[in-house]
Amino acid sequence: VVNACASRDSTGNVVGVCFVGQDVTREKVVMDKFTRIMGDYRTIVQSPHQLIPPIFGSDGFGYCSEWNAAMEKLSGWKREEVLGKMLVGEVFGTGIAICRLRGQDSLTKFMIVLNSAMGGQDSDGFPFGFFDREGKYVQALLIANKRTHGDGAITGVFC
Repeated sequence: VVNACASRDSTGNVVGVCFVGQDVTREKVVMDKFTRIMGDYRTIVQSPHQLIPPIFGSDGFGYCSEWNAAMEKLSGWKREEVLGKMLVGEVFGTGIAICRLRGQDSLTKFMIVLNSAMGGQDSDGFPFGFFDREGKYVQALLIANKRTHGDGAITGVFC
């Protein structure tokens, strides 16, 4: 990146020129890598391929930020119907939630798993079940992992 500026005297005549250059090669390489990784992420998470497992996630405030095609198929709920809703309570809960859990005990255990992941402690193989859109009880093993920003700060949960 190069910037140039002109120095002028009191009558407006150009009396000097200043050029400032900055090598941004390193920043460009990092941005290209980030763009490539984001493309890979979208390709994997949002792929309708049958080998991609059901995936959902929340941001740091607890709102549903991810709901892939396999999760749509498993639950019967479309991505656009759940994104932006509170993961605990609106999406998964005991009352009028989209994916109703069996009871308060299930909700409490689910919240503990999510909060543990937000705290940096990933879980593996937590028994998890909910009622899908048609009222059928779905059982699965839940894996909850923290989502991190490039600087390592935890920004949500990925299940």
